[in-house]
Amino acid sequence: MPRSQHLSRASIVEAAIELADREGAEAVTMRRLGASLGVAGMALYTYFRAKEELLGAVAARLLGELELGSPEAPWQERVRGVIDAWAGIRARHPGAFRLIYARRDWVREDFAPIEAILSALRDAGLPPACALLAYQTLVWLLDGILLGAFSDEAMHTAWRRGAALVDREQFPRYAEAAPHAEELSARGIFDLGAELLLRGLEDLVCEARGDGDGALA
Repeated sequence: MPRSQHLSRASIVEAAIELADREGAEAVTMRRLGASLGVAGMALYTYFRAKEELLGAVAARLLGELELGSPEAPWQERVRGVIDAWAGIRARHPGAFRLIYARRDWVREDFAPIEAILSALRDAGLPPACALLAYQTLVWLLDGILLGAFSDEAMHTAWRRGAALVDREQFPRYAEAAPHAEELSARGIFDLGAELLLRGLEDLVCEARGDGDGALA
């Protein structure tokens, strides 16, 4: 039975996610998506008035996977929980994840992770402007890792090439570090980045409170 007989908003969204995960976010055009569903691309406009609406629905579907944790948990745990949940979407949907950042309609689900982090930072004692600055810093730095151009293999290859070319006497620290590059992974870098940012946030919170003690709990 042709897939076109099962068309609905939900099935089109799932097909878009599958297509992006299989072939990359750039593959999700109305024509290409329609072909994958066995219909002309124009048929999709029966269900979505524009591509921006479709991509908004895709984002809502992906963001719906977020488990944001308990608002009663310590603020550090709440922030780290959102960070880990966000990275989880990237791990499960390596292609479709980029569609969240595409030009699209805003959806209600866009606000939930932002609210969760801002609430945690405000409960920690940061004033609104400082909480916003901290939130945006987290997003830009950590999303930069998740959306980075380097794959694990590209990173390993770059270090292997450097190790083969480096003058070991002139650059001894490079030479001693390079053999460990095979242990690096984007997720490991992300986790360390999140930990360092959280430690910095604790110092910021303690300054706002006047505590003077920024150690992680």
